[in-house]
Amino acid sequence: MSGGIEADGALIRTHVLCRIPPLPDETDRSYLGALMRVNGFQTETEFREHVAKWTSIQNWNRTSVPTVELLATVATTQIEDFARHHTLIPLRRGITAHLPTVIHGCANHQTLLRQTNFGQRRGRAFFCSECVAPDQQMHGRSYWRREHQVPGLSWCPKHRVPLRIALDKTAVLKSPSRFIDSKEADSFEQIQKWIEVPSIKTYLDVCSSLLDTAKPFDARAVRIVLKRQAKNRGIRSMHTTAKRHPNSPSVSDIAWRIFPAEWLKSVLEITGSEGCGSELPQLETAVRQAGGGTFVSYALAIATLFESADDAMAVLGGSTQTKIRRPAGEINLTRERLLSLYTQCGGNYSQVSALTGIGYGSVSRRLVKMGLPALRAEHGRLLLPAIDMFLLHVLSLEQSAKSSGVPLERLELFLREACTPLLSLFNTMFSKRPERTIGAPRERLLATKESR
Repeated sequence: MSGGIEADGALIRTHVLCRIPPLPDETDRSYLGALMRVNGFQTETEFREHVAKWTSIQNWNRTSVPTVELLATVATTQIEDFARHHTLIPLRRGITAHLPTVIHGCANHQTLLRQTNFGQRRGRAFFCSECVAPDQQMHGRSYWRREHQVPGLSWCPKHRVPLRIALDKTAVLKSPSRFIDSKEADSFEQIQKWIEVPSIKTYLDVCSSLLDTAKPFDARAVRIVLKRQAKNRGIRSMHTTAKRHPNSPSVSDIAWRIFPAEWLKSVLEITGSEGCGSELPQLETAVRQAGGGTFVSYALAIATLFESADDAMAVLGGSTQTKIRRPAGEINLTRERLLSLYTQCGGNYSQVSALTGIGYGSVSRRLVKMGLPALRAEHGRLLLPAIDMFLLHVLSLEQSAKSSGVPLERLELFLREACTPLLSLFNTMFSKRPERTIGAPRERLLATKESR
């Protein structure tokens, strides 16, 4: 522990540090505050200087070594792992056009390490009062979770109660238990309505997926995916198409339709008199302009255009996400082993990726090439009877989908993806045209003239 010794009546501080591990999903600022409290420091500057001396960093200043790097050193973990699991960097730059190939927490890009939070949502920090007591019993202290700081989430996913707001700018350096009587973000009745809204759930699932990434998605590739998805659904994604397709809804129109207006305004921080039907520049820009949106606007656009986060991540993972590294196991993973894991996981790409230790993007690309689509649990159980009726009972696609309770679009998408290997084979077989002999075009031209 940081302490001191008496020398001629003066207290001399020694470079000793009491280290504690960061807790699951704890924010970096929460961990900083816990270290300050356990070591008896009152200010951040004093603590950072002490840690710099403890780590033997010469001529340390705040601009030379980011605080998050000091915290990773105290936690005895790699800076990349600390940034991924204890900061909001993966969410903040989850979709970006700025250095999209750089992993989260890369020590060679220190400017990226200084954007670890959202300013606690402009001076506000959120916590669950129901989590405080269990945290104190299990870990000896309560703490601030990353999950609770996601814009648009005003309730605890575990306890399904409203989050409480601490309006103190330095709240995250203190224990949440000190703010146990603070006001709630929203009423209990309100959040019970929002919890059950599918579009809000998709948005939060997208944010959760981005929080779990080790590397951002390239905004330029995401824009292409979003524009293609909008076109497939008959949604306008450009100003220029408004006159040609006046009856087609825009991305903003769909967003107002599927999201509760009050919730959407709070997430996008709309404070004016704008209401349903007005254009949402944040969403439109995310679809129309590469790198023109924040993670909130991208997550909302994805939730507006895709049925679920799993569907969206499958598309984005297969076309835009690149691997950080190529594990040796990826090279040795046979087709038979991959098929076995796909069957074991019920078609869930994320679970296959976790079991193999290989990046999601790499796994999804290989499975798609094998004709094995990503399956959602609720649809996976319904697809078998639908396929059985279509192939064996010779019913139409529409009849098969209706009788089994699976959406027709999902059944069609499944069959398209399952036929990917066959399409590749056909392209190989029939893409080569017979070579023309010299003079053949001349002969056809003469024949045409003679026929006239």
